[in-house]
Amino acid sequence: MKKEPAIIFFLIPILIIAGCTTNTAVKPISPSPAPTNSPGGNISVIPPDPNGTICPDGIVTISMDDWSNTDEAMAARTEIIAAFKKAHPCIDVTFVDQLSYGADAHRLEQIRSGTASDLIAVESVYIPIYTESGGLADLSPFVEADPGFDPAEMYFESVWKAGFYQEKPRAINKDFSASAIYINVDLFEQAEIPLPEEGWTYDDYLEIALQLTLDRNGNNANSPDFDPDNIVQYGTSIPYWGAGTIAWFRGFENVLYSFDAHAINPEATTTVGYLNGKNAVQAWEFVRDLVHKYHVSPQAEDIDAAGGNDALFKEGKLAMSGHYWGPWYQEAFNAESGLKWTVVPLPAGPGGHKGVIMWMGWGINDQTEHPQEAWELLKWLTTEPGQRVYTRRALTQVKSLAVELQRINDPFWGVFLAETEYVDTLDDATHPGFFPCVSDGATAEFLLKTWQEGGDQLDIQLELDKLAVEANRCLASIE
Repeated sequence: MKKEPAIIFFLIPILIIAGCTTNTAVKPISPSPAPTNSPGGNISVIPPDPNGTICPDGIVTISMDDWSNTDEAMAARTEIIAAFKKAHPCIDVTFVDQLSYGADAHRLEQIRSGTASDLIAVESVYIPIYTESGGLADLSPFVEADPGFDPAEMYFESVWKAGFYQEKPRAINKDFSASAIYINVDLFEQAEIPLPEEGWTYDDYLEIALQLTLDRNGNNANSPDFDPDNIVQYGTSIPYWGAGTIAWFRGFENVLYSFDAHAINPEATTTVGYLNGKNAVQAWEFVRDLVHKYHVSPQAEDIDAAGGNDALFKEGKLAMSGHYWGPWYQEAFNAESGLKWTVVPLPAGPGGHKGVIMWMGWGINDQTEHPQEAWELLKWLTTEPGQRVYTRRALTQVKSLAVELQRINDPFWGVFLAETEYVDTLDDATHPGFFPCVSDGATAEFLLKTWQEGGDQLDIQLELDKLAVEANRCLASIE
């Protein structure tokens, strides 16, 4: 699959040691032009070792593409690189700051022009296209040549495997988010409903949502007197960020996979029979019915008017998030006085308990002139030295640190960490065109329409039949 994509890529919203022998799988090419720098220019984190360390080949400079854009994130990065430079005085590091949001098309241009950084920052949906464009090296030779690097021992398997494309590791995770359901504890207690636990199902989810959806007269959605035109409290919601033109397809995939469905076949050759398959249609109809049949979720327009699902949750008008959030709202919800909340595992569907992952990391530029030094930096960032710093505010794939610092049994972090056992293979990871052709394209636009006014009148099977054919044409254009 080497044809140039004719599609502009955009990012979804969205959800984070020892030396080794020289790698021969990454073949250097002619020197690349200097990477495009942030307004601050290249930042030499630490000057060469003042103690006079002898570097036979001189100081090797590695450029590191990074999306840190807050004072806290940049301070963490500086701390990590300072420690790296102290341990590797013959390697200097420069930062190429590029925000992850909206910068992916620019990264793709850099890869194709030979100006990309030695370490390329990548969100998981872009691993296929970056690889096909010549940007991400196969990391297998580095892993195999490094006896101290054992992914099976160190990492949560699903998080490690999320960096794979065509069964080869192309990037390693910086931090990640699994999904969970946020719960308004007070609303559950008032209704005398026990908090859901591992093993609950989407049937349970619907029943609880019916009981916790109230009209202005206090009738729940199970009552024959329920007034769907005057709802004051919703039981759940839909995977939609608000104020947009598409649904959050990655959030919806939590339901899709749990209904034993995918939008593309495992060989990544067709969406026909998958995007429009029987199980997929059932998943689409289930979520639409939450809005239009059962009235337990607000319509997309109502979410827009409220300022988002998180605003509804803060105001005590939403009992269960239903938006399949990662651990992003802990501080915001803790800051709300009077809001008593927690998180619980995802429900299981007809296909079992399955979910998705939101993932960002780095890969080694296949055109780097310094593959071994790039590997040392990548390894430092994604194993204990770097992850001990990054994991202060995010989930880490390093199992030992997850146990030590975030506590597997923690009532908040532990729920998200447990979800790593249920992460299914992401459709985005199978084909370089899946993201623009399906999850960020016409399919996601139609998904949102099913949650808007009049969505109950749409023929989901008919529309998905058309979308599957069109998605195949789109995928074929970039093979």
